[in-house]
Amino acid sequence: KEGYIKSEFLEVVSEDGGDTQATATSYVTVKENVNIRETASQDADRVALAYAGTKLELVEHMSNGWTKIRIR
Repeated sequence: KEGYIKSEFLEVVSEDGGDTQATATSYVTVKENVNIRETASQDADRVALAYAGTKLELVEHMSNGWTKIRIR
């Protein structure tokens, strides 16, 4: 499942063996407790809550200040 979090609440971490291949997976860590939204909008329905320190798979950094993440 995928969702969206405002980019300001995330920190990018690199953790996939140091490989820089195009297929490498990137991750972000949540800086503080934050809602995961259905779409890239503060008015969108909340699909989950991410707690500070949680590591999530990064799907896409968006130009509108949101980050698309994958929820396991």
